[in-house]
Amino acid sequence: HNVCSVKTMTDCSALVSIVMPAYNVERYIAQAIESVISQTLSAWELIIVDDCSTDGTAQVIGSYADKEQRIVFVRNEQNGGSPSKARNKALKFASGRYIAFLDSDDWWEPAKLEIQIAAMQKGDYALSHTGGIFVFENDGHKKIFTQDDGEYVDFEEIK
Repeated sequence: HNVCSVKTMTDCSALVSIVMPAYNVERYIAQAIESVISQTLSAWELIIVDDCSTDGTAQVIGSYADKEQRIVFVRNEQNGGSPSKARNKALKFASGRYIAFLDSDDWWEPAKLEIQIAAMQKGDYALSHTGGIFVFENDGHKKIFTQDDGEYVDFEEIK
């Protein structure tokens, strides 16, 4: 049988199911969603579970879901009290070969999925993990926190 791959994009509607829990993140979620829409790998679906937000989060999600058919918008009827419950609910809607997690106040660089999935397929890996970049809101400058030595490294220095 044919395998869905980054190179051929055959036999798959969504190579990657992206799971995103959301709760009161009106200020951040648009950037998170935009970072998914901007991926160089286009074979994805984004499943967002709103956990009864009391701000404008649901409206932001809804506006994107109305325009982008790869976004699945699920609203909890009552707050689950934990992002893990929202993630687990989202997994029930996932149809992709791979699962990726993105918090609603984070975002990805544009080639993140393409690079990660290609590496996983090349090495026949079932699981992979990527590190994070911490952004300081006061100046927006990207810095990476390295756990080995507890120091911050300027992102521009390692590109």
